[in-house]
This record gives sequence, C-alpha cells and structure tokens, in this order.
Amino acid sequence: MYDKIDRIIDEILLIQKGEPFLSALEKRIDRVPRIESGSEKNRARIGRLETSSRESLMRMLEREILECKNCPLHFNRTKAVPGIGNYNAKLMIIGEGPGKDEDIQGKPFVGRAGKLLTQLLSEIGISREEVYITNVVKCRPPDNRVPEESEIEACKGYLKRQIEIINPKIILLLGATALRAVIGEKSITKVRGEEIEIDGIIYLPTFHPAAVLRDENNKLPLIREDFRKLKELYERLA
Repeated sequence: MYDKIDRIIDEILLIQKGEPFLSALEKRIDRVPRIESGSEKNRARIGRLETSSRESLMRMLEREILECKNCPLHFNRTKAVPGIGNYNAKLMIIGEGPGKDEDIQGKPFVGRAGKLLTQLLSEIGISREEVYITNVVKCRPPDNRVPEESEIEACKGYLKRQIEIINPKIILLLGATALRAVIGEKSITKVRGEEIEIDGIIYLPTFHPAAVLRDENNKLPLIREDFRKLKELYERLA
C-alpha cells in the first residue's frame, strides 16, 4: 500500500507541474524503487502537494482505516476512528485510542477528555479546526483498556502515513501510549513538556486528558504548563 501511495503522490506532483496524465503514467511505469516511506525525503515530497491533493490522499487513507480488519479490535467496534481536522495543520495531536463516545460517533476526543482538550487548546488561542487529531489505535479497546502491543503494531502504518501526508511542524503526544508508540520513550513523567526533535518534527509529550481528569489537583496545573509551552512553540514555528 505504501508503494501505491508513493505512485499517486508522484503522479499528482507531475500533473501539478503541467505534465500530461499519460506522461505521468509513463513515469509511474518506469519508476525505480523508493526509499522507505517514513524518511525525511519522502515527507518533503508530500510537503509539496497542493491542498486538494493532500485531502485526496487523506480521504483514501481514512476509507482504508474504516474498513480495517488488521487486528481483533474490529470485531467489537461500532465505528473505526481515523482522525479529524485540518489536513494542512502545523500541529498534529495524537492520543491513545477511541473511548465509548468516540466509538459511537467515529470521531476522536468527543467525550469528557475531548472537552478538556478543547478547553486547553482554547486557553492558548488554538481551535480544534486548526489542528489534526488522531489516535495510535483507530478502534476502541474493550473497556477502554490500554492497547496491546500487537494492536499498536497493526495500526502503526496508518499513523505513520497520516504524519507523512499532513507533514506537521509540531506533534503533541498525549499520554504514555502515544509517547511509546511514536518515539519509543516509556515514561511520560520524565519527558513531559520537553521538546523532542526527530527528522524535522518537534514532538511535545504531555499527560493524556483522561489521566488529568482522574487526578485534576496534581495534573491539571502541569498539563496547563505544557500547553503554555505548546503555545510558544506554535507561535514560533507555525
């Protein structure tokens, strides 16, 4: 599937440059093997896509996620939850997985944790419409348990491609699962609020809003502190 996405990107870029479709198709046929899709070079290619082309790629990916049966989570889902927001966002937000409300609506962060996330963004002058929001796993784990490693691996390719297509400048990682899945760090308490730059993207880890709701007295001031750092970072880079 990565090769298919690569070929479509190449064709779109050629057509945007004014080359006729058949010429683009000939170059597709003669195409040499590409480097791994997660590379900085590949993100640079995607970064040149026009808004309409990026939207087409994301819509195609979202349809694939909605039909996904890569792990047992699909058996009990009401709806898969690909993500929502601005496909040209400078800020991408990644959480753990859908909860009950998200499973029903097919949208991420629409329950109590989502309301807190919206409030925290509003406090620093950022609307949900400006950002793209998704999760590590796209289907709800039973009883909202932490996703298993096999479930994370089954969804990791989708998340990787979302990051590549959107090509954000900043990624806010909400909670330990997102932190571990995306950059491999296990302790959210050790690195929360720290800027971590990898391949031209700055990652900012913080607590998951659901964890904050379970311990508001201690964690709400800390996540607000991290969101103030996010505001500074957003204003600097976006």
